[in-house]
Amino acid sequence: SMPSCAFVCTYAQNCEVSSLAREAKRVVLPAAAAGGAVEVGRMHQPGFFEALIGHDQDQLRFISRSHFALQPLPDQPGNFMLTNRSCNPVLVDDQRVGTGEHAQVRPSSNIDFVMEHMVPSAAPPVVFLRLQLEVGDSSISEQLLLNWTSHG
Repeated sequence: SMPSCAFVCTYAQNCEVSSLAREAKRVVLPAAAAGGAVEVGRMHQPGFFEALIGHDQDQLRFISRSHFALQPLPDQPGNFMLTNRSCNPVLVDDQRVGTGEHAQVRPSSNIDFVMEHMVPSAAPPVVFLRLQLEVGDSSISEQLLLNWTSHG
């Protein structure tokens, strides 16, 4: 069976993510249907991106309604092939993935949303939001809670 996967926001330019409750910065991904993909974007995780970014329209327009798709790699649980479905780029582990391009996403891979300048310039794109893929239940606090309740 597929391990459960979630994205955890580890950086947001507009807020101090370390001070947020875990639930506020984490979104569990639905299991992909057989042969299907999981869609990620403002339409698919409503409210998640807005909560991290606030009402910063400049940043929000760099996150598409349907930004990328994750296709599970059947022989590698917790690994995905990402396809960028947006006109906005993303960075996967610091590698730029443009429209229609692919990249492999592994457990604890980073996916960065960036603001790119329309006019090509020497300035690197500005990362304003970083998500990390969390595979399985890596939360030690939840484990302790489960142990505590099962022995009670």
